[in-house]
Amino acid sequence: MSDRPSPVSTRVVAGFVFAIALLPRLWLAWTEAVEPVWDGHYYHFGAQRIASGHGYSDDAVVGGVLRWHPWCHYPVGYSGLLAVAYRVFGPGLQVGPLVNAVLGALVAVLTFLLVERVAGRARGLLASAFVAFSPELLLFTLLLMTEPSASLAPLVAALAAGAGVRRGQPLLGAALAGFFLGLGTLIRPQTLLGAPGLLLLALDPAALGASWRRAGAVAIVATAVAFAVVAPWTIRNCRVMDGCALVSTNAGWNLAIGAFPRATGRFETLRASDGCPVVTGQVQQDRCWASMGLAYIRAEPLRWLGLIPAKLSYTYDHASFAAGYLAEARPSRFGGERQEWLRKVMTGGHVLLMAAASLVTVTAPWRLQGRKRWAQGALLVMLSLLFLFLFTRNHSAPFWWLAVLTPLLPLIPLPGRPVFGGEVRYLLFTYAALSVTHATFFGEDRYHVFLTPTLAALAALGLRAGSVSGTKPAGLTGLSHLLLEGCMKSGDLYRRCSPTNCDPVLAIALLKHPTGLVHLCHQPLRPVRYEHGRLLVGALEEIDNLLAQEHDILRVLRGDLPCVRKASGQIPSSLFVEAIALIENQGSRHLTGADLCQDIPSHLKLCRPARIRGVDHVKQMGCL
Repeated sequence: MSDRPSPVSTRVVAGFVFAIALLPRLWLAWTEAVEPVWDGHYYHFGAQRIASGHGYSDDAVVGGVLRWHPWCHYPVGYSGLLAVAYRVFGPGLQVGPLVNAVLGALVAVLTFLLVERVAGRARGLLASAFVAFSPELLLFTLLLMTEPSASLAPLVAALAAGAGVRRGQPLLGAALAGFFLGLGTLIRPQTLLGAPGLLLLALDPAALGASWRRAGAVAIVATAVAFAVVAPWTIRNCRVMDGCALVSTNAGWNLAIGAFPRATGRFETLRASDGCPVVTGQVQQDRCWASMGLAYIRAEPLRWLGLIPAKLSYTYDHASFAAGYLAEARPSRFGGERQEWLRKVMTGGHVLLMAAASLVTVTAPWRLQGRKRWAQGALLVMLSLLFLFLFTRNHSAPFWWLAVLTPLLPLIPLPGRPVFGGEVRYLLFTYAALSVTHATFFGEDRYHVFLTPTLAALAALGLRAGSVSGTKPAGLTGLSHLLLEGCMKSGDLYRRCSPTNCDPVLAIALLKHPTGLVHLCHQPLRPVRYEHGRLLVGALEEIDNLLAQEHDILRVLRGDLPCVRKASGQIPSSLFVEAIALIENQGSRHLTGADLCQDIPSHLKLCRPARIRGVDHVKQMGCL
């Protein structure tokens, strides 16, 4: 990617992504809409009831009299969203798919924004293309199902929390993330797991002031806000149902389906003879099935554990739900050979995306040296052999192994492994959480649709060189602190800055834009237009890879640029140590720690070595 600032703003590019993703979805929604079937029938029915003013309910005949009957077996969020459109436009056949079309385009935009923040525009556009043209996501436009709309919440949460951490307002970011996760929970209750998962995002080692205490506060605030968003619906359930239910009353059913004696790993119909013959209400029935599910697990734990491979296989190994739904709704149009063709196309796109997403765990070997290159090269070869095995099998291949390995491989301390920023950690957590959820309950291929934007983002981040961070490289921590704490207060870059303490900040912050750096270095520091200050902030936010700027970093640290030379003594000593440690840990084709050792001694005299991050590593290289 070019280091020159793009002349096209992010908003313009995001609008382009939205339009490109929206057009095929609008065409499908207008020309191929079908009657809702399966679970889609209930979401549609619930939306109609809400839009007509009857609330989330149905009508039950009690003693020969038609009575209003509240229910919450399915989560209310998606029906509530459709109800808004139904109230305005009516419950026409195309209305639901048109809502899905807009939501699907928004998912593509959010995926682009998240990946652009982490890895730049080119990879952001690649990720958004995966989402915009995914055969499965395109067909889901026609289905009144929750998965695509539910995938919005974790993307918005990652953007909000990441922005809060990066701007020094982690609790505000956590609150915003929790709000959207709460809304997502009303659509898909498992989304609530994402709130405590923000702990990993806030622990980003490159973030300013990262600590377990702050990360814990972020997770607690996000979780509390998410529960607060859900609370009114929970109170409603306690008031009108036969007992309290957080969101819906199908968790107990799902646990029993994944554990009862006839369990196969996928959906099976529960019967009264399976353990709950007496039913007094939806909440009581769900609690009964939950207790039966736990009883089945306690009675035969090994059998329940033995079903996990089948559950993950049903979740990840194929993509056929949309084709079956459409064939059920309009067999003359989507049945027979067309259904089989759609299934193959969707499955092919899905498993290719899973394979590409697993490459996020590998650092590009050609950007490394020595044992790091060999270690990452060996990992790439092993994954390639696994791909070859999976894609050449005549029968259903166990692609679910990729879902298990991708979140786990980054935990192995291989030399040269990628350094992940907070947002990428959160994406991997989302991946793992989905697998754990459906290993516990049961699997169906539609459940992985929620994860497709996450897979697209991870796929676009594969085979990078070194850092995969959504905030700042660890080597910039000292100067980032100086910039954020000293130079950005009151919204004016220079209001609290003297030339001696801002010169090195300008140089480091503009490493992504060498032309602008050289230009500013030859201009008087005061006065500087406010737009230049905004450029510096944007540049600092976009820096995501020290290795890509090795020579510029070396020039700045050695004081070769005119505007840095006089102020080089003001650069925090920790910056040198962190830069060396990062470069040595990740490998480099051109720059080694020894190249910077000559610049270290004069700066290390200014502070206590014991307080310098990475000082032991520097001592090992002979710098001290």
